Amino acid sequence: MKKIAIHNFGPIKDAVIDIKPMLVLIGPQASGKSTIAKLIYFYKTIRDIFVFKMSKGLDCNINYVKEIVKSSFLNFFGATKNFRIVYIFEDDINLTIHSKDEGILIDFSDSFFLNEIDKIKILRDSISSNNSRHLQLEMESLYDDFQFEVNKLFRTEQNDVRFTVAGRNATVGYSYSFEDSFKHSLFQKKINTNTTDEVLMKRFLTHVTEIKDIFVKYGNFQDMISSAKNDIEKSKLTLAYQLIKKVLIGEYHISDMGETISHNGDFVYLNNASSGQQEAIRILQDAFWCIYKDENIFRVVEEPEAHLFPEAQKATIELLTLALNNKEGNNLIITTHSPYTLTVINNLIFAAKVGKDNPDEVKNIIPEELWLPTKRVAAYILKDGTAESIIDDELGEIKAELIDEVSHTINEEYDKIYNIEYETATN
Repeated sequence: MKKIAIHNFGPIKDAVIDIKPMLVLIGPQASGKSTIAKLIYFYKTIRDIFVFKMSKGLDCNINYVKEIVKSSFLNFFGATKNFRIVYIFEDDINLTIHSKDEGILIDFSDSFFLNEIDKIKILRDSISSNNSRHLQLEMESLYDDFQFEVNKLFRTEQNDVRFTVAGRNATVGYSYSFEDSFKHSLFQKKINTNTTDEVLMKRFLTHVTEIKDIFVKYGNFQDMISSAKNDIEKSKLTLAYQLIKKVLIGEYHISDMGETISHNGDFVYLNNASSGQQEAIRILQDAFWCIYKDENIFRVVEEPEAHLFPEAQKATIELLTLALNNKEGNNLIITTHSPYTLTVINNLIFAAKVGKDNPDEVKNIIPEELWLPTKRVAAYILKDGTAESIIDDELGEIKAELIDEVSHTINEEYDKIYNIEYETATN
């Protein structure tokens, strides 16, 4: 099982996190949710950095790979002292990033590389030397083998790694020209002076542009469903679209004139829509596209509940779960402040547990595509620099007392005030 162990990094003093297909992080502001999500995301992007360097023809021996990781870490997080982070890919396969007096150190476990780098170099060189159009099938085969060996090296099945930032409404509240200007301004500075959030926002904006271009081709969700390859895919996309409509309360459309949401014959441009619609649309589009293209994905989604009514929060979490369940090798990390998020996930866990013996009855309540077997879920509460699992070992569900904790505090205050009123009235 994949894990990450963090010591003395940002607000995290000590935490060990199991990285299951769905990982949920909840806690107060500044408790370390985003820190953990960003660290896991960074480790997932090392593969892409490695592929980029290899494509440049560089001699990627083990020492050079260490330098790649070190420089990338410094560019992403900046200089930090006295920390230790261990990412465990498999039992004896890990990558440690830590700091000592001499600076940042990178340590791969002894069995990390084996013979993969040599295989990858041979495949890379074969691809570079075969440029003839008559060798297209051979090139595709070589490229597939190259990707396979790289994925094997980094113990992953995912080639599509994305971080969906909070504050997503910035991508719809402004014009294309502003987005272009903003992306350009982020990289006017030297790359190592960008903050982590700036780098993530730039990458997110780039992905949003790609997604919008895809939707321009089709115009709306319905036309994408019509173009699906088979009935199984159409069925999943139809379910996804039903959930999307619960969030948007209308029909989304995009054209050269811009993005709109229509309802009962009227429409509004997306940049004039509600903050909830603006904040949610990029999550909805990305989840739908992940199902449509049917590839293994890794996603971090920050605060998917932002600006949404509880019913819309429910539909958003269910849509993300549908995208997660689309492929066995997918990963989803959610950071949240919302107990509603935990409640929805608990229902999906409970549906999988009860549905095992009563499938037909449970399917009538929650579609099977949304069920979440507890073995696929990890959930933690962050506070005081530590992370505590909130999965009940016996029940396999998120602990109900945590979900009810805020309500309990509120009710307790109400009861105390009520007692004062009662005592005053009876005296």
